[in-house]
Amino acid sequence: MQLLLPIFPTNTILLSPSLGIFEQDGLVYYLHSGAPIFSHPKGDIQSFRYIICNLIDTGRCQATHVCAVLKISRDTLYRYLKIYRTQGSEGIFASKGKVTRNQKMHGQRLIRIQQMLDKGMSNSAIAKIEDMSEGTIRYNIGEGKLKKKPDRKFGR
Repeated sequence: MQLLLPIFPTNTILLSPSLGIFEQDGLVYYLHSGAPIFSHPKGDIQSFRYIICNLIDTGRCQATHVCAVLKISRDTLYRYLKIYRTQGSEGIFASKGKVTRNQKMHGQRLIRIQQMLDKGMSNSAIAKIEDMSEGTIRYNIGEGKLKKKPDRKFGR
């Protein structure tokens, strides 16, 4: 039986004595004992997270060493490890859409809210009636979709 020594390219960062990572021609390669086991494009952060979590979870390297060598926050790495262990690859590659509570203002709702503003009702009172955030009303006033009646309390 022939013994294979782990031979790595010169620009390899070692994650463990037998595991290395290096970048060449826009691709990131992961080597185990000198043989490539994974690769992905340089900017593909989801693949990076998946591969690092896989390597840690299978015991090929330690999370603390990965944090130190790759300058990754410990909390961030453990957050993705938790996602990987509970949800698998689907959790890592799932699309995380922008979470927003801003509701669309159009049609009858826009007309109804404008009528309430014309009567002099406050943004917060309208928001409670329409079951929406007051910030949505303020945003649409700022965008010019709604017009707020000027305050006439001070004789102006």
